[in-house]
Amino acid sequence: MEIAKRLSESFWDVSKFDGKKVKTPEPVPWHFKTMKETPEPVPWLPVPWYFKVAGLEGTVEAEGLWKAEWRAIRGETHRIHCKMVHGAVDEWDIVFVNENWFVGYNAGNLFRLGRRR
Repeated sequence: MEIAKRLSESFWDVSKFDGKKVKTPEPVPWHFKTMKETPEPVPWLPVPWYFKVAGLEGTVEAEGLWKAEWRAIRGETHRIHCKMVHGAVDEWDIVFVNENWFVGYNAGNLFRLGRRR
């Protein structure tokens, strides 16, 4: 499964963990977007062929609350890393169990459970 196919313009109902128990989903869904375009190389950079790979990174947000950037983890097909860019400062990993479910980990602890809408 490709990460881009799972995430592009998708909405997820996300719940917090209370220990190992799952709480009620948060009222604002998480909205994942995948970067669609590859920026043009910049010839004056020390490495002129630098570019980002479309489909391997993007954004995730709970609209009006926070926004984070995500990127694929090299060598992983079911895992991404997220880092806050607006709102609180935080980082976490998401492991996709299948096309409809993910589990988020923060510092190795259960963090969130997501279900595709």
